[in-house]
Amino acid sequence: MKLYFYGVRGTLPVPVDASRYASNIKKILLLYKKSKIKDIESFFNELPSDLSRITGGNTSATVLEPDDNFNEVVIIGAGSGLRKLGIKLADRMNLKINIILSHFHWDNICGIPFFKPLYNDTNSVTFYSSMPNIREALRKQQHISNSPLLFDNFSALTNFVHIDDNTKMNLGPLTIKSIPMFYPGGAYSYIIEEGKKKVSFAISASFSDHVLEKNYTFYKKEFRDSDVFIAGAPFIDNDLRQKSDVGNYSIEKIVHMASNFKVKKLLFLNYDPYQTESSIRELYKEAITEKQKLNSKIEIIRTHEGGFINV
Repeated sequence: MKLYFYGVRGTLPVPVDASRYASNIKKILLLYKKSKIKDIESFFNELPSDLSRITGGNTSATVLEPDDNFNEVVIIGAGSGLRKLGIKLADRMNLKINIILSHFHWDNICGIPFFKPLYNDTNSVTFYSSMPNIREALRKQQHISNSPLLFDNFSALTNFVHIDDNTKMNLGPLTIKSIPMFYPGGAYSYIIEEGKKKVSFAISASFSDHVLEKNYTFYKKEFRDSDVFIAGAPFIDNDLRQKSDVGNYSIEKIVHMASNFKVKKLLFLNYDPYQTESSIRELYKEAITEKQKLNSKIEIIRTHEGGFINV
């Protein structure tokens, strides 16, 4: 399996800040001036990651590509990154697209009205969720009072499939299991398996103390031995932390939990809109420091828009 990230933010999309963009250009020019490497491509390849790429501003949309020769598109999350993916797919015909939704907060579905394959009548798009009333929830986002792009005006054939709690569903070579999580308004994590590979998407979940006290044993049973475990990044903004259990936990707690669950690779998505390149870099430094304290073998991978990993 491979995972491709078309958006890694949470809460709302974040445009590139002009002053930060200018600051990075100045830093790169100063480094180039001091560098002995004058070939542009070679110099660029030697830049630190926070200057050679950006985390990105789109909210989460992840493509899961099975190892099996499966000719359908599988997407987890429909944030603003879905628009970017839709541009890539726009010229293809007769697509079968599967979109798996953990919940219906707007940052997780705001890309749907701008997903070009939905306006192609040769395509079919199936929405999956364990949340109730999928069609009604998506129509509400595109009600005439909220949007000029009405949900019922899509040209593609749309289907809606409910995934029962704690049950397994097959999608081509994939097995998908939904896990109910503590989250404002309700949400689900999804465990997706292909053969012996296991990916756990747990980005729409709270891992605060009182939640783990009640659910730790259950989570351990479900997420244990994941090849990839994807959690929501902790909030850094105090106002957001105080007003919601979402993101109100430490990075150290997630690393400790994932290590106890015997996870092989740990990733974070849904960086809050106040997270800067430097604060995200610090978040991963803290995660690696905690890993070293635990003497853990877990691999911690920094996610960014446009990136991908092999499971």
